[in-house]
Amino acid sequence: MNTRFCRRSVVEMAPLQDETVLLDPRTNQFCLLNSTAALLWDRLQDLRTPEQLVDELCRSFDEVDRVAADRDVKCALEQLLSLDLIAAESAMCEAAGSLAQGE
Repeated sequence: MNTRFCRRSVVEMAPLQDETVLLDPRTNQFCLLNSTAALLWDRLQDLRTPEQLVDELCRSFDEVDRVAADRDVKCALEQLLSLDLIAAESAMCEAAGSLAQGE
């Protein structure tokens, strides 16, 4: 089973032509997403697997083949994770479990 990802609710966003600007108020860091990453960000409003995101890219951009879409999704997810702008489902579940246990 593949890990599913979603965007962190604390991150603010604003569209900017074909791009999207993200602001993480926890760090006051801005991040500018190109049109491909902006599409992924939009889809990450709900939990998505990397394969679902690849499918979305292939449907949205006719000129993108599946191999390139897979590479782009992996790269975008890694970067968004490293900036703590998205979370993996398992991390969210662990955090929820810690809160439920009163930690």
